[in-house]
Amino acid sequence: MLHAILSIFVGVLGGLSARVIYSFVASIALLPLSLLSSKRKDQVSIVQAALALCLLVAAVSLYDFGVIKSWKGIVDHLTWGDYIGIVVFCISSACIPDNRSADKAGDCEYNKMILNAGVYFSLFISIGFLLMDCSKFIWSYFFFFIVFLLVLFFLIDFYFSKKSVKKIFIDENSCPEIVIKKKRWAGRNWWMIMLIASVCSLMAFGIVKLFNGKEYANESKPTELDSYRLFDLGEQYLNKGDVERAASCFRKSAELGNVEAQRNLGDCYFWGEGIKEDKQKAVKWYRLAAEQGNAEAQRLLGDCYYFGEGIMEDKREAVKWYRLAAEQGNAEAQKDLADCYKSLGYCYYFGEGIMEDKREAVKWYRLAAEQGDAEAQRNLGDCYYFGTGIMEDKREAVKWYRLAAEQGDAEAQRNLGDCYYFGTGIMEDKQKAVKWFRLAAEQGNAEARWKLGACYSLGEGIMKDRQEAVKWYRLAAEQGNAEAQWRLGACYSLGTGIMEDKQEAVKWYRLATRWGNAEAQWRLGDCYYSGTGIREDKQEAVKWYRLAAEQGNAEAQWRLGFCYYVGIGIRGDKQEAVKWYRLSAQQGDAEAQWFLGDCYFFGDGVEKNKREAVNWYFLSAEKGNAEAQRRLGACYYFGHGIPINRQEAIRWYRLAAKQGNTVAITMLKKLGIYKGKEP
Repeated sequence: MLHAILSIFVGVLGGLSARVIYSFVASIALLPLSLLSSKRKDQVSIVQAALALCLLVAAVSLYDFGVIKSWKGIVDHLTWGDYIGIVVFCISSACIPDNRSADKAGDCEYNKMILNAGVYFSLFISIGFLLMDCSKFIWSYFFFFIVFLLVLFFLIDFYFSKKSVKKIFIDENSCPEIVIKKKRWAGRNWWMIMLIASVCSLMAFGIVKLFNGKEYANESKPTELDSYRLFDLGEQYLNKGDVERAASCFRKSAELGNVEAQRNLGDCYFWGEGIKEDKQKAVKWYRLAAEQGNAEAQRLLGDCYYFGEGIMEDKREAVKWYRLAAEQGNAEAQKDLADCYKSLGYCYYFGEGIMEDKREAVKWYRLAAEQGDAEAQRNLGDCYYFGTGIMEDKREAVKWYRLAAEQGDAEAQRNLGDCYYFGTGIMEDKQKAVKWFRLAAEQGNAEARWKLGACYSLGEGIMKDRQEAVKWYRLAAEQGNAEAQWRLGACYSLGTGIMEDKQEAVKWYRLATRWGNAEAQWRLGDCYYSGTGIREDKQEAVKWYRLAAEQGNAEAQWRLGFCYYVGIGIRGDKQEAVKWYRLSAQQGDAEAQWFLGDCYFFGDGVEKNKREAVNWYFLSAEKGNAEAQRRLGACYYFGHGIPINRQEAIRWYRLAAKQGNTVAITMLKKLGIYKGKEP
């Protein structure tokens, strides 16, 4: 029973280690035992031989495990030779009798024959693999000659062994201790025939490979398998974090033509993982894989051309490779098609390497979006939102933003929040806007962070919390977002949600101005104008007002106009003042409308026109400007530029007085209708 168990165990493990060098070592280990058995009339312990081979195979398997780092990996990397090894070891082991009595009766001759057969078979495995490995070398004929001699010796040995066994069968009286029944040996020759057939098949296969001259991967080491197994082994090393061994496996596999290995080796060279970074070599391997039709390699090669990485920038060539990858549509390329479509969409959208064509861009964005690519879905949403390359459709934009947002795309979440906030393409819902702003903000989207801060500051869609607003403003500001920086500066300036600190306000305003933010520019100008948090400097104030005004900021425009009007920080120029007042007033700024009305009323920098003055006063007054309300009341009372209307005059005086306008209060007192704070 022990022998049977060991035979099976040795057979299985022997198959696992059926490599050239290991099977050759096994043959050498068994050879002296075989020779010893031929000199003795009793059996050399077969169990001892099996244990020796078991230890050898266990050592080999442990070595394999040390290289592959996985027991499963050993099984995964079995070759066809390994399976043959398993079968033959089991057969040869099962043929050896385990009866001690039979041994004493003369079975030693039979055992010697079987053991020698195992030795020969092991040598055949070795030489057969060498034939397949070295078929392109001239000295492979030497191994062919060795095989011929081994076959000859095997047949001679088998012939004489058969005669010895036959003698035992006939002369039953030679061993009077135990009578041997002939049926015990029935069918033994069939086992030998099976062994011979297996050996001949293996040898024939080797000879065919010899004359066909086909190249096989070297199996002298566990890592030197065929290209696919080398690639698999490389991925295992990569998963284990051993990038150097992974790169080595990818290189060997790539040199054998494995397309996936070529692409992965390109990645290793591109990023310098496990090998010295070399963008040009990366391009070389990407190209080899791309020319074999690998979609991912085609896209990566397109990227190299697009960004000029490892090769001269060529947008048209980039588009060519993007298109090849995008138009494949096969199963292997499905995971990369979206990126290819998206990249091709970028090219058409921005006219990079090809004539700009927004409609074509929409086509490629849609193909990528329909495959579930979140970024493409967001880009398609943008096209619908702004009517770029397709008819504007805010509802359709919301649909695509939502699909991308639900996949976790932060920019799409922020865009969807905007749609809910302003009721664009969907019913306005400030609470849902806050929800999407928060999801994007928690992913680090700076734009979403300051918008979430604004919701907290104004109490829109969520309970007002100025301190929480400052928190989100700060997070976005520290990411370099100019909008968040000036808003944080305003919080420091006014002491909103945080302790007032004018100098800190100036700091954040200045940081925002580096990005050209107009709001920050005029606010920094105000600090210079009034000397708040910084030394007063009217000329510097005018400089910052102008920078913001030229960007169209209405606040900066009327402030610059005021400087020109009164000649502060710059030479006075009423006409220039009117120019800037008008630009601001046309944007609906109440202060500018009042100042422009004054210019028309008094004829400063423009021809006097009280009717025009009344028009500008009215626009400003409707927005709640107290001074404009008081002046409009005066126009109605005295009939300046408009027919006298005392009731309308009193109405506007009352509105101005509610805001504390002293001139309006005085007029109401003269008219005898002022009643304290509630006229």
